[in-house]
Amino acid sequence: MKLVVVCAVLLCTSTSLAFTQNIQIQAQPQTINYRENDMVIVCSITNPSQLGAVYYIELQKNSSTTFDTVVSVTTGGTPPIQWTDSTLQGRASATGNVDSPSTAQLRLTINKASVQCPTDFKMYICKMSGIASSGPVTQETSPIVLSYIVKPTAIEMPRVRVLNENFDTQDRQFPVGTAMQLACQGEVGSDASQTIRWCAQRAGEFIFTGLPQTPIHSEASQSGCIFTRSSTITYNLTSEDTFTKFLCEAGDTGLCGTGTAIQYVNITIEVSGTTNSRAVDAQSSILVPFLSGSAVGIVVIVFAIILAIIWRRYLRQQQMNERVYQNHNGRGSISNKREDHYTEPGPTEDHLYTELNSISTVTGQFANTPDNQYTELHTINRQLEIDQASLTPDHPYTALDTIQNTQTTNIPSGMQ
Repeated sequence: MKLVVVCAVLLCTSTSLAFTQNIQIQAQPQTINYRENDMVIVCSITNPSQLGAVYYIELQKNSSTTFDTVVSVTTGGTPPIQWTDSTLQGRASATGNVDSPSTAQLRLTINKASVQCPTDFKMYICKMSGIASSGPVTQETSPIVLSYIVKPTAIEMPRVRVLNENFDTQDRQFPVGTAMQLACQGEVGSDASQTIRWCAQRAGEFIFTGLPQTPIHSEASQSGCIFTRSSTITYNLTSEDTFTKFLCEAGDTGLCGTGTAIQYVNITIEVSGTTNSRAVDAQSSILVPFLSGSAVGIVVIVFAIILAIIWRRYLRQQQMNERVYQNHNGRGSISNKREDHYTEPGPTEDHLYTELNSISTVTGQFANTPDNQYTELHTINRQLEIDQASLTPDHPYTALDTIQNTQTTNIPSGMQ
């Protein structure tokens, strides 16, 4: 009895294997670069000449101990494509037909942006039903397993800590001879054996080179399809590290700086007269526009003050001309020649110094360098020299005294 059962099993297996050539399953590609390749699974007929018709083709996915139908194409179905996995239907597409054995096919496509890892990376089989010359036939393929490669894309910026201290530091400048620890944590990919690599580039060098120090790696931990780990290295600063850029990277392809996940940190040594700096680049980006804006502001303020002085002098000149004109119409004729020589009385020396002190006080609040103050004082002192010249006896302003004396002499005696 036992022998008959064994033979029956072998006969069934042999019969089943004889028909496996009529249906096949293919993954395109077999190994998928996660986030880079679409997932495509195709069920197709291998020897259509041996089949008279194909009734349906199914794609099934392994779930624990059984295979469940994901999608199928059926003769006479409306629509021909029938989804069983409604969740996958929302992020995948399927095409196919069973119109004839020569064109019968079922294709599942999941866009690379919608592929879920490890959810979609299971075992799959294709199943078909049709009719051959010997009668109805139902066959399924052997399962295939889709494999994947996940490249690391996320890694943190290296943390800096002075050796034997308990906390990380934000300082990026240290004395020569300082022993410091650099630590970096990030993804290493879908291979748990991969690690994080350290490289450095000193001032004057054009490429990064691997550090000879042996890093300490933590155990890899898995999250979904990707592994993460940390790496720590100890480095002693030398006089050559005037400006050294360190990098930690994962997913490298050979040369330093070719990884798919890279982060940098810049370290410098202390030079006489310098202090520890934090985020030097960030400070420079703030100070440069601030100083430039201050310089422009000082120029604008000084220019506005000079315009105000000129405008005030102009108004005084107009007022004096109007007074002279009124005196001329009311008290007698004054020669045009005299009027042409009239100029506004120059300010007294005390008044000029008062204006100079006011301008110096205002500009002194905004000037950041001695050069700006000297330039402004030179301009004001030049104006002072011109104004002082107007106080000399030879200045045409003395013509006003002559006019006034002439008018006094011509007044009738009865009116004095």
